[in-house]
Amino acid sequence: MNSKILKTIVFVLIVSLLFGVLPTNADENTAEDESNILDGIIEYQLKKTNSESVQDFIDGYLTENAGVASEWYAIALSQYENYDFSKYGNALDTYLKDNEINSASTRLKMILSLAVSKNDSQYIADNLDASIGKQGIMSIIFGLHALNNGIVSENHTVTSLTDEILSKQLEDGGFGINGKNGDIDTTAMAIQALAPYYSDEKVKTAIDKSIDFLSSKQQENGGFVMYGVNNPESASQVIIALSSLGIDYKTDERFIKNGNNILDAISSFRLDDGSFSHTEEKESNANATVQVLCAMVAYIRMTEGKTPFYTLDKHENTDTTESEATESSEIIESSNESVDDTTDKNKINVKVLIIVIIIALAIIISIILLISKNKKKRNFIIIAVISAILVIFVCVIDFNSDNVSKKNVIGTVTLSIRCDTVVGKSSEKHIPNDGIILDTAEFEIEDGDTVYDILIEATKKHKIHIEINGNSDTAYIEGIANIYEFDFGDLSGWMFFVNGDTQNIGCGKYKLKPDDKIEWIYSCDMGEDLGRENVKFFD
Repeated sequence: MNSKILKTIVFVLIVSLLFGVLPTNADENTAEDESNILDGIIEYQLKKTNSESVQDFIDGYLTENAGVASEWYAIALSQYENYDFSKYGNALDTYLKDNEINSASTRLKMILSLAVSKNDSQYIADNLDASIGKQGIMSIIFGLHALNNGIVSENHTVTSLTDEILSKQLEDGGFGINGKNGDIDTTAMAIQALAPYYSDEKVKTAIDKSIDFLSSKQQENGGFVMYGVNNPESASQVIIALSSLGIDYKTDERFIKNGNNILDAISSFRLDDGSFSHTEEKESNANATVQVLCAMVAYIRMTEGKTPFYTLDKHENTDTTESEATESSEIIESSNESVDDTTDKNKINVKVLIIVIIIALAIIISIILLISKNKKKRNFIIIAVISAILVIFVCVIDFNSDNVSKKNVIGTVTLSIRCDTVVGKSSEKHIPNDGIILDTAEFEIEDGDTVYDILIEATKKHKIHIEINGNSDTAYIEGIANIYEFDFGDLSGWMFFVNGDTQNIGCGKYKLKPDDKIEWIYSCDMGEDLGRENVKFFD
């Protein structure tokens, strides 16, 4: 074979190999109407859980995961169609008898879920008054939702809870968990609870200020930012709030920015399988998906002249004995695999793909030679040898090596990971008895390294599980060491501190300086349980 031809073939083989494995981004979403989005989410869940119908999904997956991962789906589907939730209700009641819920807000969410199908549960009477107002504004909001649905409290009234929520409105017109500035989610959720009393002048004045606040926070793409991240969950909460007031976000000029409405922004997070991502990194997220479902149901109910999302319909369920309830599973099927597991699988998948491409190109080139009647044995041997060398190279190379050498070190920082707040609150073996997941460890940094960069380096080096939504500067840490946000209540999750203070930017945007002290700490109450004075939150 002519040497020039051989070099050309080798060049084509290598270039085709490289371009053949480069990722492409053809995931473009356009705005879909609410019904199509809702149907897409339902279809996604039916396929994911191998359910034949929505009722099968309720009796199967939701019942098996009652108390763990089913509640928002149960509430949303109960407000969408008249399904039978008796098996789910019995399973949830059984789960709550056998498990202690630490978060007051979560207990109230469970009460609302029981109200879908099992109003006679003793859990409601035992936990309603013991939960209302016990965990900040969210436990007041969910308490008012309970009373709005006819659940009777001995210590609270609709008027007292309404007044208490109104008293927490901030100067900017919003509501917030902490601090002097309102946030999108809390403001929208306060509106949702207050909406039934909009005819009251005090409530109307407060809600109108909150609507102006939300409008002022809307981005040019129609969406909303929470914790520094543009996300569909916050946008969904706003849709639920507006729908509860009969406001159509598609036509109300206050919620159309630069020609974009809220659904335009939400649709940009939609994936091909019908689910939704939390960030624009396009990774399916369970919480984002179910919150979008709730928003679509809320809007459709408004257009059909039905009650707001949180004013629960009464369903007639078929008779079901207690023994028919499916035993609740304590294992939640994560919507995303851990980073470690995903990385290992991606390595294997990439290598297999590259090897297949090498073999395919070798076969194609061989066929071309045969067609051109160039049948010299030596040519085929050369192609086989080159292909074999490339396959061996692919097999031995590590595409995601953890051993990254830093060249321009400017100093060191320390990092620790703790979960003291949950010690003794769970029997799970993965929670360390002393609350220390990673004791203080030192890491070199280069100019521009962020808190996120060092966390990833630490978890890889010490083989600690981590689950992330987003990437780089949009990263949101969902779980560390198999301890996730919301595991210990609606206000629970991971927070980071630098030199003792929280920061008002994300971990992927906070650039480190030499001698910085990084702490990742799990909080059950948005930092209120950590005993620190300087807890700050995003505007």
